[in-house]
Amino acid sequence: MPKLSFHPALPPSLLNTLDPMCFRYPRMFQADHDTELGNQKQYERGLEVGRESEYVTICKDGTWSARSLEGAVTTSYERIGYHSGTAALLQGFLDSGVEMYVDRYDHGSTRIQ
Repeated sequence: MPKLSFHPALPPSLLNTLDPMCFRYPRMFQADHDTELGNQKQYERGLEVGRESEYVTICKDGTWSARSLEGAVTTSYERIGYHSGTAALLQGFLDSGVEMYVDRYDHGSTRIQ
């Protein structure tokens, strides 16, 4: 599968045009500046967040948030495909089995897992 690396200047409106199901394929979001060690840490973080959460949401601008099993909400500035290791983080979310949603301006929220 080809690598899709988002340019820092990519406007959220363009990110928002991606089909929500694209987020089921984390390899599309690998960045050229990802490192093996960083990816491993982010993958483990994704697993941990996913296992401790009721659901994870990929927001309209590509950032993510999670609602914990206790009801607390974590929000992140990390944009999937832009910040280092976020493809691995996304893979960790998916592998954890957590319920996942992708929000879009034009179609609302889509459950992808």
